[in-house]
Formats: sequence, C-alpha cells, structure tokens
Amino acid sequence: MRTILCVFCFVFLGSMSLFAESAGENYYRSARKAYQAGRNEEAFSLYLLAREVGRDDYWLWYGIAQCHFAAGRIDPALGALGAALVRDANQAGSYILRARIRQRQMRYPDAEKDYAIALRIDPYNSFVCSQYAGLLEQSGHRALAYPYRVQAARLAPNDAHILLAAAKAALALEKFNESKTWCLHASRAAPETAAAQRLRCDLYLAWSDALRQSGEIARARELLSELLAKFPEGDHAEKARARLLALTRLE
Repeated sequence: MRTILCVFCFVFLGSMSLFAESAGENYYRSARKAYQAGRNEEAFSLYLLAREVGRDDYWLWYGIAQCHFAAGRIDPALGALGAALVRDANQAGSYILRARIRQRQMRYPDAEKDYAIALRIDPYNSFVCSQYAGLLEQSGHRALAYPYRVQAARLAPNDAHILLAAAKAALALEKFNESKTWCLHASRAAPETAAAQRLRCDLYLAWSDALRQSGEIARARELLSELLAKFPEGDHAEKARARLLALTRLE
C-alpha cells in the first residue's frame, strides 16, 4: 500500500510539474507575441504569470526588462536585466538593452562598454555596430568609430539609414570617394515614399558635399537641382539653395 501511495505521489507531482512547465511556456509565448504586437502591459502581465507558475530563466527576465524599458520604468528594467544576466551572462540582448538605458541616462561611457561587450558576443549585429559608432563619434572618436560604421553598412546593405550614416562618417573624415560610394548604395536602398522624404533629402545633401569636396562640381549641382525639383519646400530646400549659390561662386 505504501509503495502504491509513493508511486501515486511521484506520478502526481511529476504531472503537476509538467503542467506548470507547460503553462509557463504558454504564458511566455503569449507574452512575446503581445510585446511584438505593441501590447506592452499585456505582455508584462503574461510574463508575471509565467513567473508565478515557475518559469525563471534568462528569457523571462529579459522579456520583463524589455517591458519595463518600453514603459519608461528604468530602475525596474535594470533590476530585471540584473536577474537575466545572473542566469546567462552570454546573451548580447541584455547588454544592448542596458546600453540603451545608459544612453537615456546620459551615461555614455557605460553605454560604450555595454555595446563593446555585445559586439564581442555578437560581432555581426548591424544595430550594435551602428549604435556603438554613434557613441564613439559623440565622444569625439570619429576615426575609431568609422570601422564600425563600415561594418554596420556591410551587414545591412539594404538599410538606407545605416548606409547614409557610413557616408556621413566618411565625409567627416575626408574620405570623399568612400562617402560617394556609400551615398550611391544608400540611394539604391532608400524607398521612394513620402515617409522617406527626409532621408532622401539628407542623402542628396551629403552626396553633393562629397562630390563638391572631390571636385565634381557639375554633378554636385545636378544633385542639388534634383533635390529642389523633388522637394522645393522646407529646411532641406533652403540648404540646397545655399549650397547651389556657393557652387556658383566656385565656378
């Protein structure tokens, strides 16, 4: 009888454990879907339910940290990230998120360190390369930043924003031919939509500057005229007119 009771208890407890594990996984998956759909508070509640039924791994705490960050709850986000890192210190996501928090806190040296760690873990992450380059540029280290701009552009050849950032970085370092090349790639990647108007205007201005600096005055004028024909109003148009006037004086 005692043997039968022990077997029953073992089976019962095992079934309960499996049920809790299954419930935790279901809550977790639902939380991920809610977060990805922009339903942040729903996701947060589901993560807490997953925690209540026993889930306690890196991904749970990382998800909770993401929800806190999205809601602007900085200290709880850092606390959840700490819990995530205790469970797994080799996931780039935690360092990326913590770096973004440090940026919001204007703790730029700490953000640089976290991005550097993330890059050691995941060196092929174009977002991290781009963000790290931006921080280095902000602290005046443009030459150090440029290889990361290049790496980001190579990893994201269809991202016009990243390509344009590489073009501007090259221009600032007087690498005019490289800047023109990145501008060309960005022009091919930039969508012809109303939402991308500012991007395309920025691109035309940077491209014309690179052309002017390398002595291609006629091509620079052509690009600026094209910009004004497409986008005749706004601050970009005023900048284009001023550049055209300056080019006229050079001829």
